[in-house]
Amino acid sequence: MVGSGFELNEVTSHAQDLEADTTYHYRVVAHNSDGTTYAEDRTFTTQRSGGALKLPDGRVWEMVTPAEKQGALFEADNERGNGLGVSVQASVNGDAIVDLASQPTEVEPQGYAGEVSVLSTRGSAGWSSQVIAAPHKGVVGVLIGAGVEYRFFSEDLTSGLLQPFGREFTQLSPEATQITPYVHSDYLNGDVSEHCEVSCFRPLVTGGDTSPDAPFGKCEGATVVVCGPEFLDATPDLAHVILASLVQLTPKPVTGEGLYEWSDERLQLVNILPTGEEGSARLATPSSRINDNPGFDLSHAISGNGERIVLTTGSGLYLRDVVKGETVRLDVVQGGSTGSAKPQFVTANNDDSRIFFFDEGRLTVDSSPSGRDLYEYDIDAPSGSRLTDLTLGSGEPARIQTVFGASEDGSYVYFAAGSVLAPGAVPDKCTGRATTCNLYVWHSGETKLVAANVNDSEEFAAGGLASVSSDGRWFAFMSESDLTGYDTHDAVSGQLDTEVYLYDASAGKLVCASCDPTGARPVGVQGIAGKWYASNVPGWTQIKGGDPIRQPRYLSDSGRLFFDSTDALVSQDVNGTLDAYEYEPAGVGDCSTSNVGFAVRVDGCVGLLSSGSSTQESMFLDASGTGGDVFFLTTSKLVSQDFDRALDVYDAHECTSEAPCYPAPPVSPPVCSTGDSCKASPSPQPSIFGPTPSATFTGAGNVIGSSGLKKVVVSKSLTRSQKLARALRVCHKRAGKKRAVCERNARKRYGPSKGSSKTNANKKGKR
Repeated sequence: MVGSGFELNEVTSHAQDLEADTTYHYRVVAHNSDGTTYAEDRTFTTQRSGGALKLPDGRVWEMVTPAEKQGALFEADNERGNGLGVSVQASVNGDAIVDLASQPTEVEPQGYAGEVSVLSTRGSAGWSSQVIAAPHKGVVGVLIGAGVEYRFFSEDLTSGLLQPFGREFTQLSPEATQITPYVHSDYLNGDVSEHCEVSCFRPLVTGGDTSPDAPFGKCEGATVVVCGPEFLDATPDLAHVILASLVQLTPKPVTGEGLYEWSDERLQLVNILPTGEEGSARLATPSSRINDNPGFDLSHAISGNGERIVLTTGSGLYLRDVVKGETVRLDVVQGGSTGSAKPQFVTANNDDSRIFFFDEGRLTVDSSPSGRDLYEYDIDAPSGSRLTDLTLGSGEPARIQTVFGASEDGSYVYFAAGSVLAPGAVPDKCTGRATTCNLYVWHSGETKLVAANVNDSEEFAAGGLASVSSDGRWFAFMSESDLTGYDTHDAVSGQLDTEVYLYDASAGKLVCASCDPTGARPVGVQGIAGKWYASNVPGWTQIKGGDPIRQPRYLSDSGRLFFDSTDALVSQDVNGTLDAYEYEPAGVGDCSTSNVGFAVRVDGCVGLLSSGSSTQESMFLDASGTGGDVFFLTTSKLVSQDFDRALDVYDAHECTSEAPCYPAPPVSPPVCSTGDSCKASPSPQPSIFGPTPSATFTGAGNVIGSSGLKKVVVSKSLTRSQKLARALRVCHKRAGKKRAVCERNARKRYGPSKGSSKTNANKKGKR
């Protein structure tokens, strides 16, 4: 009962004796002398009953990082987009991952410069790891803010692009003569079990002067970290690489900075304009936002096969055909009334046959009279009809704020705009970083509404925290708006919490994948700039200049979506902090309407991938192409070989016939150190000792602490002999010289002290 009066009163009621997985109805009733008024009927659903955590899709946890880390710490990549290069990437097959450690995880690595890249691979005997950092001839002086030397990895992680730090030339290959980027072979012949040990580096630029002031090895400026030709972009298989150099690298002269394509161990100049046009062309950095800020799809500035490259001069947009040796201009008038003005590359399909860009000029007859429009250039269309204005002649500026991305074939394009371009949209402000926008999808010449009145948070405006599946059917994004009838106001703070949404273009349906399946309001945390988050997806990895280079795979073509949430979306999530989750539509994996994880409110299954019990945050890192392997970082000890409380990378692996799960390894007993401890205990226990204490105990059981959790008895630390035995077991996995070095270092570190050796010798003499 609230009582009478006109003041606002907040009322809470603690409901008890509720059944699990049950929908309850409630409503507010107001009564006075004039009668009784009933509010609308509302509902809430209780969570399903608890029990042991069961991973979705029959997954099992596999420890990826090594149990013995030599004191190294694996780090959470909380600030993707900080210019650090590629620090975490999983292979598209899910059988390998590169992650970042604070120092080498092995004895006597070949290189060490600040943080090191560690390659972990899944073989027939389990996961193994190798430091792939490059050696340096001298001390690398400038490292603060430089990040890691690896700037790019192939999709299958068979190779990586390394841009060495420092001014001093270290010869990583006999063919190298000056400072140059290298392609590193991560493992051999496509076999993840064969880690590359020798002759792993291939220089991209060779020849020239070998003096200290060599042309393409010379460094200028006091704060230079990277010297020589600079890596810009590459094809997914790393067979074609784009380099920039102020020094001429081929016989063909160039004005200003030259762009060179490396493939098949040779270089060729590619920033060549059409005959009659002048200027210095550079690689077209995408701008998905209308306000000239960096875009979020650098992957197709060079086509997937390396045959086409998108160039820009600032006043013109061009497509270079590397095979034909031809360059064509894209922003040309096609029946429009004005010429091109400030063209901006946005994205392209996989083979760069369909290019999407902004332009302020009226390039076609149906272009908007003012403002920027989004155009498509189709190189396979007949001449004179290759340009299409995707605003479809709305009669007013489209006011496009963000282009989130396109499908691999270019048939789907997702964007946000303020204008009404489809039924259901509302005219609204959609500029800068404030207010709201309409979300659209363009497909087969038709624009459809995804959602209207979407709150334009900073992440949404930036366009980075959104993903389009490669086939274009699925679109995931973050927003704090109530787009599906779920109240996004935080249950504690009252602020709007950001959630993760998933759109299915085939069904034309939007769901809040990260919203609480029970309908309860979210419980989030306050993040950057005071914003509140209940759930989130990772942003892009960026390199020098803020250019985004890679997006983690958190959305698959089947609609599998992976995200982090501070909210407890299942009953097993009891730690009140960040955990990794999976969302699946019905019919994908083991999700069905009869599945225990299926929720009607989200029209799919929500499952926990991390333990939900760690006292520290667990964070999603990356996934394989199908989502069958999901990698996350956690302090939880989820398998028997994990003996410390440091952060480790785990794989939530889906067991299949092609990649079966490993049998659980036997738990090795601790090494015995005394005569009594080395003797096996009698089994069964002799009857002379009587029944066990637990058989006759009638008390209250284990003592429960104030937190409700059973007290944990912490075991004593290992003895030196136990540590030595464990270290030697690790050494036995190595071969040849590495094994000998490992064993020598292990005995030096954990062997008997000098005092104990003398004592043993004296005792032996007295006998």
